[in-house]
Amino acid sequence: MILNALYFAAAIILLFFDKINLLTSLSYLSSYLVFLILLAISIVLSIKAFMWALRCRKNRKEETEKGNYRSLDYSTLSTSIMLFFLLVVLIISSIWGNGGSKGERVNINGTSVILYSDEVPVSLETIGIDAKGAYRTQKKEERKSPFAEYIHVYDQSFGGEETGLEYLSYSLFYSPYSLVRSIVENEIFGESAILDNGLSKDLGVESVEISTVSGKLLIKGKDSLLTISSSKDLTEK
Repeated sequence: MILNALYFAAAIILLFFDKINLLTSLSYLSSYLVFLILLAISIVLSIKAFMWALRCRKNRKEETEKGNYRSLDYSTLSTSIMLFFLLVVLIISSIWGNGGSKGERVNINGTSVILYSDEVPVSLETIGIDAKGAYRTQKKEERKSPFAEYIHVYDQSFGGEETGLEYLSYSLFYSPYSLVRSIVENEIFGESAILDNGLSKDLGVESVEISTVSGKLLIKGKDSLLTISSSKDLTEK
């Protein structure tokens, strides 16, 4: 019962805080649905096993003769199957869950860091940042499902006595379904923001929101949500 409670809590957390992955990865969504089915079966069997244990306090011999003890075996088996399933999913995710990106592990001031060198559609140089840092990492993640498409990119240059951290990070979420876009909007942005009507008019989009906390931009198109954050002032022409 305790394990099932933990599984149920994990399922709720994923549902509320990992909506982008659930909606943009068919394999991730399928694994989640299988997990929910196994969880429902395990909960039912665990409840039956618990009720059998309560009845055994009154008449253990009669309950054993009826063969109701098997509910305990089934409950244990279902819990074991769930553990095995989660282990398989974790192993697969660790091997193929990096979006095909291959990084090089380096040691920077005693800290182990993975540097990536993916080709990115928009880089630091594209927006006028001269990447002079001793280290550079560029990573692109892409996912697609029947409901939505998602791309996340970051480009960072850092290290060196005269240079600080220069970075560009952006995420594009596309879906023709307004309900899907509204579901993930808070996860993809989720910051206090103000509208910039002038910038939205210049860009020809529905709206532009600028975070009052980090300066991050949320650009809403007809069927898309685009977030951009950078060490450069993003409101510059």
